[in-house]
Amino acid sequence: MTAPNVALIERFYGAFDEGDGKAMAACYSPDVQFSDPVFTDLRGPRAGAMWQMLTEGPGKVRVELLEHQADEGSGTAHWKAHYTFTETGRPVVNDIQAKFRFK
Repeated sequence: MTAPNVALIERFYGAFDEGDGKAMAACYSPDVQFSDPVFTDLRGPRAGAMWQMLTEGPGKVRVELLEHQADEGSGTAHWKAHYTFTETGRPVVNDIQAKFRFK
């Protein structure tokens, strides 16, 4: 594992668990490219703005970083997000595998 990139993944998900979208955005490079099934092809500041919007919304998201690894050029994270769906009041658990590329 490359310590700086491992620490970056830990900092990113720690900020997510704290609801700190600004700190999450600060983990990205200025030319970041982000994509998932809901937010496809976000680039640059739009990716960080998405996390700020999500963390400032109603309800608390609890984030568990279950496994992660990184080397100089790439990394992965297995994490879970726990939250309540506001429209129904039902609990949700998202089990997610994330991939990273580092510059």
